[in-house]
Amino acid sequence: MITSRRNPRIQELRSLTASARNRSEAGLLVVEGTRCIEAALSYGAEPARLLIASENREPEAIAGISGTTAERWSGCEIIEVDREVLAWAASIRSQTEAVGIFRLRSHALADLTGQASKALILEDVGDPGNVGSCIRSGAAAGVDCVVLAGECADWANPKTVRGSAGAVFALPVVSAPSVPEALRELDLPGIGTTAKGPLSLYDAGVRSRFALVLGSEVHGLSDAALGSCGELLAIPMAREVESLNVSAAAAVCLFQLCRP
Repeated sequence: MITSRRNPRIQELRSLTASARNRSEAGLLVVEGTRCIEAALSYGAEPARLLIASENREPEAIAGISGTTAERWSGCEIIEVDREVLAWAASIRSQTEAVGIFRLRSHALADLTGQASKALILEDVGDPGNVGSCIRSGAAAGVDCVVLAGECADWANPKTVRGSAGAVFALPVVSAPSVPEALRELDLPGIGTTAKGPLSLYDAGVRSRFALVLGSEVHGLSDAALGSCGELLAIPMAREVESLNVSAAAAVCLFQLCRP
């Protein structure tokens, strides 16, 4: 059992949690909590190491995760860690029953040309929890991919992974320099979202091909993004509410556009 904060595996976990650069260079990312680990495994993500807290409070979940891992990924290390040491190394203390270190799966925007009919594009959404929630909504609604344009939070950030409930492994999540470039590569009609859009969400109807484009709550979509979208969509608001959280807006719009 690992009992020291100086153990190389604990230092690795701290490093991967700390920065996108460290994750990219190592080709690894951190998945915290039994539910997210279960989701990652169900989507075929490859674990490199599982760190299990001592005196574990979720024995059935841990047994299932360990069994699945041993059966499918025999090379994965399963290591018991003192729970205080694991809590110190993880990003939040409440998710320390188990932490998985998984191998990064890379997708390129160019690979999605002609392959996606429904997409979600986020522009400059910097909060990892919001990005994760948007990815989760996209996966649930049925989009084929999520594109993070501009200065979005890293999809492999532990907080993004946790916010997505593991859905980051369910579909391709790729980066793009800008919304116009993302739309060109995807070859999909863009539907932008703005408070004063001429098209009401209630009148949008179901779409077989589209890319829904959402911006940050503070600044909304850039002029370049708005100009690249063929339609601008507004969500009707009651009681003079100014806007929705970006993840709520993503869910509302996607389920409207993707409904059967």
